[in-house]
Amino acid sequence: MTIGERIRNKREEMNLTQSELAKLCGYSGKAAISRIESAGDRVSLKQIHRVAKGLGISPAILMGYDVDETSLGEVTAAFNSVKSKPEDQLQVLCDTVSNLADENFKLALTQGIQDYFNNAIRLYSSIKKDLKDKIKD
Repeated sequence: MTIGERIRNKREEMNLTQSELAKLCGYSGKAAISRIESAGDRVSLKQIHRVAKGLGISPAILMGYDVDETSLGEVTAAFNSVKSKPEDQLQVLCDTVSNLADENFKLALTQGIQDYFNNAIRLYSSIKKDLKDKIKD
């Protein structure tokens, strides 16, 4: 089964139209969802993450990994329990992920964690640069 087929199946399972899912994902119309569902496995990671967020599920599910929802809960709980520095959060998440049984799930989740922190670092750097520029003015 392709990623597009999994997206369509999940959408139909949730009784959503393409238009409704498009709104949940922040797309302007159903054409975007139609293209994604028809794309087979040629769906970008950005699209996978966006649709997964709209559906309220893990991107790993759309990518075909057998995801144990209990493991997702453990990872979320571990992440939420750490309120300090990002490095500490990352360590707790990595430790939790390393205890999970499914190697494919570990790989997908680890990639998601890396993407999250890379985006957070980029955002922090951008804000820091903007503040420095404003101070100079």
